[in-house]
Amino acid sequence: MKKIEITIKEKDKGARDLSLLNLREELVNFLYKDTIANSTKADLHFFVLLFFVSIKTDGKTFLEKILDEGIPKFNELNESFSKKKSYLSAREYRRMVNEHGLSVFFKNDIFFVLIEAVLNVGEMKEKFSDFLNENEAIDRVISSIETKYSKQLLSSFDNFKSSKIKDDRYDEYGNYHDLSKSVYRTVRMRNSRNLDLNLQRYTSVKRITSESPLDLTFFQHIDPQIIFDLWEKYHVVDYMKSILHFGSEYPIPSNIAANVLYDLVKKFINWKSVDGKKDRKLKDKTKGEFEISKRTVAAPLEKLTLRLVDSVLKADKRLEREIKDNRKQLANMQEKNITFQNKEAIKKLQERIKRLEGVSISTKLIDDK
Repeated sequence: MKKIEITIKEKDKGARDLSLLNLREELVNFLYKDTIANSTKADLHFFVLLFFVSIKTDGKTFLEKILDEGIPKFNELNESFSKKKSYLSAREYRRMVNEHGLSVFFKNDIFFVLIEAVLNVGEMKEKFSDFLNENEAIDRVISSIETKYSKQLLSSFDNFKSSKIKDDRYDEYGNYHDLSKSVYRTVRMRNSRNLDLNLQRYTSVKRITSESPLDLTFFQHIDPQIIFDLWEKYHVVDYMKSILHFGSEYPIPSNIAANVLYDLVKKFINWKSVDGKKDRKLKDKTKGEFEISKRTVAAPLEKLTLRLVDSVLKADKRLEREIKDNRKQLANMQEKNITFQNKEAIKKLQERIKRLEGVSISTKLIDDK
């Protein structure tokens, strides 16, 4: 397990000190989320992706099957959304997803994690180049998926995000507010929380100030178990069974692609397929077999987690890049015709840039065992 000491500070004194009311918002949802969590997002997406490219069915990977069957349905759903003359209600959205046969694909929001992962394959291939160079079977599959699906997914995903769910509200003075949001907003927030929480479990606080400017020092622990915690968090085995209509407790060996993670994924599926309430002995046996398999592939797992360590250590560079990208986006927005809606968006972006610029990060690897 690697151990990294991280210090995140506000550069200037702010208006608010810490209280029980704003503790989570200030420390977790801002200082941690907008630095360490954002810097490691591509790594965590890659870890989820690995499971889906390691399963084979009908001569293709599980991920390819999901995309081949899901994208046409996804496009039809977007077309139905576009025909609506007004925003969707939440009930309408759920009904239309079900009518287009997408309920099983959207389960646990995995479909959207995979879409974002495919659209971000370029960054992943750069980050995990050492691992992929040594595991050509995985590299070949991921490169093929990027070539075949990324362009059409980008268009489909943009169309999906442009649809909105209605949210009309009135304040205490009777003033009307249109708070309608993208259909993707809630999904994005859930996925962000799931990914972040998985990483937050491996932290321990060293020091924290209660008065502004905030000063937070903590340890981020990096362990291969993070990968399997993600697989469990997204219930990937249950999702696999739903899509493949697989009912028996043990998947057949041909369902696993021949790569370095072959045995590991197979043993994980076997373990998670057993109902411990019905057969505790078998559950313990399959878990033990999975633990043995983890040890046999310790070297490739180490390479994967080293990339995650690198992402944490470079969180300051990631923050600088986001500020630069946001400034560029702001300049582009300001060049266009300013509508009221654009003014609100510009104001929010300006506030975000200012807040990000007010944060400094330092990281240090203190335990390389």
